[in-house]
Amino acid sequence: MAHTLYEAAKLSRNPLARGVLTAIATTDEFLSQVPMQGKLGESFSYNREKALPSVEFVSPTHTSVAESSATFNQVTVPMRMIVSDVDVYLFAEQQQGDINAQRAVQLEKKLKALGRTLGQKLITGAFVTSATFAAALTGVTFVSAGPGLDSDRHGPGLIFYDQSETTLQFQAPGDVRLGAAVDVGTNGTYTLPSDNPSKFIRVTVVSGSLAGADVETAIRFASTTNEFDGLQKFTTTGQTISSTLADGDDLSFNVLDKLIEKVKVRTNRRFVMPDALKTKFYSLVRALGGSDPQVTTLPGVNGPVPVYRGIPLLTSDWIPATESKGASSTLSSVYLVSCAYDEGLYFGTAGRGGSQMADISPMAARVMGVQLRDVGELESKEAMRTRLSWYGASALGSELAVARASELKTA
Repeated sequence: MAHTLYEAAKLSRNPLARGVLTAIATTDEFLSQVPMQGKLGESFSYNREKALPSVEFVSPTHTSVAESSATFNQVTVPMRMIVSDVDVYLFAEQQQGDINAQRAVQLEKKLKALGRTLGQKLITGAFVTSATFAAALTGVTFVSAGPGLDSDRHGPGLIFYDQSETTLQFQAPGDVRLGAAVDVGTNGTYTLPSDNPSKFIRVTVVSGSLAGADVETAIRFASTTNEFDGLQKFTTTGQTISSTLADGDDLSFNVLDKLIEKVKVRTNRRFVMPDALKTKFYSLVRALGGSDPQVTTLPGVNGPVPVYRGIPLLTSDWIPATESKGASSTLSSVYLVSCAYDEGLYFGTAGRGGSQMADISPMAARVMGVQLRDVGELESKEAMRTRLSWYGASALGSELAVARASELKTA
């Protein structure tokens, strides 16, 4: 069973583990709600439902029964690393003693910084920052990459242009076959799925400049961030509600209703929005003649949170307010996310997860991906170094577990 950081902190009987997990969880309302599950290996894989089997009515005199079974796509998520050191001068530590132990203070701040980083990248994380073609593919320009593409771990991908059919096909790193052919006979931006459609890229095509012959070229993805992928990457075009007005839309109950319609994984759902849009939500409720919306309390969140149609509304300061449309450049987004392990959004983390960690210290083993290690006294200065590391990555069990309403006015 997966636990959130806050639930794991409550279960832990080790004071250091409890302090570590609480320091991380309480830095962000949304982060405290996302399950974490221990995983092994440099990557972890899970099956994402592709299609359900069918069932049929038959007559009493039937002589045969049709067979069908569910199909799945296997999604592979490479693990990412956060590693950071903190030095504490021995003079400061020993002279101040237990009243204000500098090492304890510095570790607490380092852990809070880790929590803030995890919360931010859960929204905006993007591993791939560029891509290059091994051979010229005229008329085709790389635009962006979907989640889970890693040439360092799984080698290069492949793009094939069929001149006679005017189609492009993409094979992601780690996949063994090309994805479905996409007709690119006119100018535009296209999404090219791999054989596993959870992996894809977007390219811009200038049809008049396309090669006059078949072209097959390797595509290699590079990263300057080394981050795991976040909600901005996970949310597909079909699960995104774009604004309809020239300068973006106002937040409305109708927008929230549409998000609810799109998220079919209906366990542990949470709205996630920036403060500016939560303020607008309060204004919408008060305009109905009441004073405040209904509220609830959630483990790991300080104080009550508002509720819409039984779903809590959480604040994340990491959702950017820099989306542009028309004359507006301070637009933002609201997400509806299922925080359900396996089917929804969750973290796979190295080391022990769940109730196994009750008596384990993060100085001795990884707890929810976190470990603290004594590097020792430094030769160059009178200081003691401690290293913080976290191994893990975010995963989305179903594309229908998240939806996004974009280009919403914050002012």
